[in-house]
Amino acid sequence: MKYTVRNLELYQDIICGVREDNGNGILSVCTSSVTRSNLNPQKDECLSYRQECTDRSTLSIPGGNYLFVQGYLNPQTPVFAADGRPADELYDAALQLWLEFIWQEKKCADESVFVRTLIPDEKENATEKEKRDAGTIFQLFRREENS
Repeated sequence: MKYTVRNLELYQDIICGVREDNGNGILSVCTSSVTRSNLNPQKDECLSYRQECTDRSTLSIPGGNYLFVQGYLNPQTPVFAADGRPADELYDAALQLWLEFIWQEKKCADESVFVRTLIPDEKENATEKEKRDAGTIFQLFRREENS
């Protein structure tokens, strides 16, 4: 799938839940170990397994400049497997995010990749098909250096 990577300036932190949606989504933190000279990285170099954060109920994406990508998952596809492995769609999006850093000649501030999950509200009067088809929205944020 083709993803469109965007430049994004966050003027303030986005505070998200870790295990439950607090109204701003659920946030997980992964890392990327791909090096600047690697134009053909393996998927696990672009996005690690989810890091467990059991001691907190919220995490935040700090304000700053980011490259950002958004995608959708089928409602039956979990964002992360039980062992923390990201869905294949997240790997694809992380690769696009990395390549955009290279194409725009930008540097990543660090190895962190923020994965925000947004689950559409289930409307009271939505049909079963609408609920089934709603799916899950995922967003990947990677901070730019000097932001």
